[in-house]
Amino acid sequence: MTKSGYILLITILSFQSLLAQDFNGFNTVLRTNRLTTAPYYVGIDYPSTLPGLIARYRADSLETIYDDSGRTKKKFPQFHKKTGIVKQCKNAAQEGFELKVFQWLDITGNNNHLTAYDRYRTTIDPDASASYTFSTVTDPNYQTNAKVIGDGFYDHLYKDIDPNLEEDFTFIFVMRATNPNPGGYNSFIASSSHTSQDSPNGPSRAGAWQISTNTDTNNLYFGYCEAYNGATHWLPLINFDTQVHVYYIEYDFSEKKVTISVDGLTKVSHTVSPGRTGPIIDELRLFRNRNMDTYIAAEFNEFFLADRLFTDGEKLKVTNYLISKWGVSL
Repeated sequence: MTKSGYILLITILSFQSLLAQDFNGFNTVLRTNRLTTAPYYVGIDYPSTLPGLIARYRADSLETIYDDSGRTKKKFPQFHKKTGIVKQCKNAAQEGFELKVFQWLDITGNNNHLTAYDRYRTTIDPDASASYTFSTVTDPNYQTNAKVIGDGFYDHLYKDIDPNLEEDFTFIFVMRATNPNPGGYNSFIASSSHTSQDSPNGPSRAGAWQISTNTDTNNLYFGYCEAYNGATHWLPLINFDTQVHVYYIEYDFSEKKVTISVDGLTKVSHTVSPGRTGPIIDELRLFRNRNMDTYIAAEFNEFFLADRLFTDGEKLKVTNYLISKWGVSL
């Protein structure tokens, strides 16, 4: 073998080794997208061993979607004490599943399961279940359009994340708004606390936030409160539409910096005022805003929630994975 041939062989083997290490754990197909000009491996499932995950939800994981079929007129669904998973009800992989999402299981092992609750989360409420649609995508085989659907009125999936994430966090989700004509302050996802019928203070808690319209109904904003009873900061994200998007929110506690990307493009880079509180992850609410009202009908596909900042490489991989898997239009 010539010297140049030997160098070429070593280069190829080194490149293959790098790919094998970098994408270890993926079930992969070779794709490209806007975030890189080189071939990029996109996994059908991002490795579940990604460090620091607090919760993760996947609409395409049929065994994690539970209806409320175990309910009778006299009895609410019961839960296993150890796992927090509903008893007797069916999941989407079982015959007789009723296309209701009473519970959406966290697959990280932390048991942060999203469950249907009444408006002020005083009790579980199967009637507040979201709806479910199976994936209809068959080609290409790495894409899916399975979805958890909220009607924008009564549906409410909720989890009190414990402990609260008050320092570094990364929160990523795939969502499509389905109401083409939103009103003012219409929201589909929020994090707040201490909201009740008698004490509706959730919107004014330091760190409370929501993604919604405001008086401007043509755009979506990230709105958060820096201090108790303080004014809401409205950080513009994107023009309101009914397309699927990947939202990537990270909060760097040491830098007091909020960075938000949509479909891989940075939309917000905001520094919290000195002595003020940045956004926190407290009570996660799907299909609701901070004060527990509900407006925008929406479809959710997948979530990642972590108690740390992802590296640039991890951010690139998970964004590529979600954009390709859920067929985001770029």
